[in-house]
Amino acid sequence: PSTNTTLLPIGDLKYSDGDARQVSSSWFSVPSSGHQIGHSVASTFTADGLYTVANRTTDTITVLKTSGDTTTEVYTLNSPVDPISYFGDDSVDILSGSDGIYVLAGGDSADIVATSAGIAGLLKTTDDFSTVTHWDGTATTSTSAPPYLTSSNAAGFQQFGNSVSMVSSSQGVFCLIGEPYGDAESSNAGGAYLFRNHGGELSEIKYFSPPGASQSQFGSGVSITSGSDGLYCL
Repeated sequence: PSTNTTLLPIGDLKYSDGDARQVSSSWFSVPSSGHQIGHSVASTFTADGLYTVANRTTDTITVLKTSGDTTTEVYTLNSPVDPISYFGDDSVDILSGSDGIYVLAGGDSADIVATSAGIAGLLKTTDDFSTVTHWDGTATTSTSAPPYLTSSNAAGFQQFGNSVSMVSSSQGVFCLIGEPYGDAESSNAGGAYLFRNHGGELSEIKYFSPPGASQSQFGSGVSITSGSDGLYCL
């Protein structure tokens, strides 16, 4: 590092319960085997504490709240779309926006449109996760078909939702979603889609095509952030 760089000493890093040991009792886990928690994780800070979203099984996401030295599970959601959608298993994101907390989870093996075409789910809560809805206000407990996001170029085995990222701005909440096996340009070239949620209306506003040839799997990883001069998508 340069002389102007300040490094945080490793000794100042602690687990969420304040424990600084390498082997700690502070790990959060579920009380049964085979759940594979933690394949994908993301977190956001609010006035109430730190919220972390993670996959809990291949079709379930969980939200943890850390306040002080205490971490508790405040919300879980099972994928209602099909039994093996890998909902949240590969990609999740969470952010605190001006109108609530948003959770984005990909399900790249969902068969709603076609076999393993993939989906993504956008959830919203305004009150400590006691009430959670889909982006359009539909209750997550509803038995009707949920309003999941899908690719405009959807086809089998394209795995839309393999990677997800969100950012909040004055223009709404923007979701960038990767589709690494998309065939819109050429075989397994991949792609990425930018969605905007504003005023209860969600729409796909941009498709990013891969600059390379077939098998490039563009969109295997995505990230989005906002700057003073606009949005940046990676």
